[in-house]
Amino acid sequence: MNSSLLRSGHGLIALAICVACYAWLLVLGASMGTRGGSNVDYVIWSGWIATALMVVAMLYCVRKYMHKLRYSPELKLKVPVRSLEAADAGLNELRRRILRGDYKSRGEIEKAARRVLQDEGVHKVVEAAVREGDVAAGEAGFVIETRPPEKWGRMSKWLHAHAYYGLASGVIVVFHGGFALTHPMGILLNLLTALVIVTGIVGLALFAWGPAWMTRHEKDLNFEESFVIDGSLRDKIAALLRELRESLAGEREMLGALEAGVGNYQKAAGMFAGWIDRKRRALVAADRVVASVGGEAGPDRAALADLEVEPGLVAELEAAITANAEDAKKGAAAAKKARDDFAKRCDKVQDCVVLLGQRAAAGRGLKKLNRIKFVMNVWRALHIPASLALMGLIVLHIVSILWY
Repeated sequence: MNSSLLRSGHGLIALAICVACYAWLLVLGASMGTRGGSNVDYVIWSGWIATALMVVAMLYCVRKYMHKLRYSPELKLKVPVRSLEAADAGLNELRRRILRGDYKSRGEIEKAARRVLQDEGVHKVVEAAVREGDVAAGEAGFVIETRPPEKWGRMSKWLHAHAYYGLASGVIVVFHGGFALTHPMGILLNLLTALVIVTGIVGLALFAWGPAWMTRHEKDLNFEESFVIDGSLRDKIAALLRELRESLAGEREMLGALEAGVGNYQKAAGMFAGWIDRKRRALVAADRVVASVGGEAGPDRAALADLEVEPGLVAELEAAITANAEDAKKGAAAAKKARDDFAKRCDKVQDCVVLLGQRAAAGRGLKKLNRIKFVMNVWRALHIPASLALMGLIVLHIVSILWY
């Protein structure tokens, strides 16, 4: 379970805001919403607070897409590679001095690490974090780790703020409007708020438990590795098929089974068992022909007869026999080349079938992981459009209140 969300300080702040707004309502002795017994000032201020919390929650999306579209300021900072290497060497020297006992406190080490990064001019793109070593892992004293500075905050912290302030805004919307469903604007605002909150809670649950769910179904490879391997196997199969299309032009059924790919792997594997058996018998006959070319008894015509099912190979061997009549050495070499080329084509078909089998096996796991990933992300199909619609209606609601 990803429990970082439960340890976030934003949760306490959001809870404090909700408790304060409810306590204020109790002190006023007013009713929620605009019905009888409500307090105008409370309705106005609770509306502004809910709106402010929604804006804060939406800032996560701005930050996320700034980073995704590479507009984040930290992504535009660049330093020479040699400066990074020099800083790394300086930190390694600092680590050696820590092991010698030259530094006793974390504060001293942090100050020295910052000085190393500043001296090399890389402090804007790298920061050093100091922690106590894990004795069980063989780490002694203090350990220095480097990481991006993230002066705009880590995305996980922004997500925590998005989750908790979004939930708090939903609670305060109830205080503000009393969940009134007496007019179209109220119905839309309340229903959209409920939809955003419910889908958000589903998203939080998947954020907390989804990675563990995915990990349980990952076997030897995780999702990213399975995806990369599937793509690599697909490219290798495509390259082999490009080579085989010409040599298998006369064997459309086998070629078609190979081109059908992973989806029809069982058929291809079943056909291949009989196919490779025929090819092996043909190779035995071809070996007899090759051995006979240049011999005193002349070419083995009986072996050639056994090769009638391989007209292409027969034609190449006949050409070699003809060449042998003029030049025995040349004829023998041509016969051996024809046999070897035929064997290579068989090996390529076998390689293709093996790769199809590997991709089919990897694909079964990848399909399951893709289904899990789909479930982990499908809530966004409702959450994001509902959030955008809600923000638009809130703007319209505020303008209409101020106008009228």
